[in-house]
Amino acid sequence: MKVALLLLVLALAGGIYLYYRMEHAPAPTPATANAVTVKPQETAKQDVVPPAPARPPHSPEEFLAQGRYAEAQALLDKVPEAERNEGWKIKLAEVKAGLGDTAFALKTVDEVLALHGTEPQPDLLLFKARLEKASGALEKAEDTLSHVFLADKASPAGLTAAMQLSETWRGRDLGKLPPGKLVNMNLVLTKVLDSAVDENVEKECLARLEELNQRIFFSPYPYGGLVDLHKVQPGESVSLIAKKYKIYPDRVLRANRMKRSDMLQAGRELRIIQGHVHLRVNRDKFLLTAYLGDMFFKRYHVGVGKEGSQTPHGVTRVSKSMAQNPPYKVPATGQMLGPEDPANPIGSRWIGLDMGQGYGIHGTREPDSIGKKTSNGCIRLTNEDVEDLYDYVMVGDEVTIE
Repeated sequence: MKVALLLLVLALAGGIYLYYRMEHAPAPTPATANAVTVKPQETAKQDVVPPAPARPPHSPEEFLAQGRYAEAQALLDKVPEAERNEGWKIKLAEVKAGLGDTAFALKTVDEVLALHGTEPQPDLLLFKARLEKASGALEKAEDTLSHVFLADKASPAGLTAAMQLSETWRGRDLGKLPPGKLVNMNLVLTKVLDSAVDENVEKECLARLEELNQRIFFSPYPYGGLVDLHKVQPGESVSLIAKKYKIYPDRVLRANRMKRSDMLQAGRELRIIQGHVHLRVNRDKFLLTAYLGDMFFKRYHVGVGKEGSQTPHGVTRVSKSMAQNPPYKVPATGQMLGPEDPANPIGSRWIGLDMGQGYGIHGTREPDSIGKKTSNGCIRLTNEDVEDLYDYVMVGDEVTIE
């Protein structure tokens, strides 16, 4: 009886306790009402792995990368004599250069280059040029860089050499340089100009090239294969002289600032600019660049085709359709407009392109259209610029439109 009574009391007490907990429990919030209880053993383990301590350098290459040259040399000195190959010598040269012993480094590089004979080693030569520059042998460094550039202008090493030469030549007095050096400078700066992605570099390069070309093409000095000097003989005409050099009379007149052929006098020395011109049109930048061989010659601003009548891209040539003060046939009506007609859009010169459908390079009566996409597909220049260009191009000259 006592046991039953005790159990009844405990049951009543437990019921009262549960009722009290339910009445006074906080109301579930939206965030917790549907929460799922996660058992401790179900919680994902996220062990945090401490970062491994940085491994100290243990090779010459790693010490070199950190500029720790003495330690790199200590490791190189431990290499057995039988294993001191070409790679070991180059690393030793890098170490010695880092320690300031450029003479030893240059001697070591020359030893490695001698092993290859005439086989090109552009990267090693670039390293040699850096050592020569560090030792104060600037002319030797220029010669080494020029060798790398001229060996392969299109390679990454060639471009690197061109960029370094361009930096070396900044501020150089052109009047003190021999003709051959000026030609080499043009080739190098042409490469830099064509590869420039920085607008300031491009402008600086262009200004220096234009200054160079005044001395190369328009000075009273010959440049073999580029500019010859011709002394006018009695009875000679501009046409005969041009024919002798396989160029057009207009080029002879333009290069010598002669407006008319009857200005020619016996005994006068004429500049003869030789070779075919290659034109490159950049439609996005509205630029036409003229080259003589691999050398920059001139640059002009242009206008190109409008939307729906874009100037076609590709490689073509100057056609036989070249004319001064050309008439114009209106495509829609067939009407012919004379050279002086204000409605004639061709301007003072026409240089036909071998692309069909009447494409060409010409002047304009609307100079404000230069630098814009407003033409029917042709490439237009100011009349002053197209007259200058016209006097240098010849039938068959290559034209690349990009």
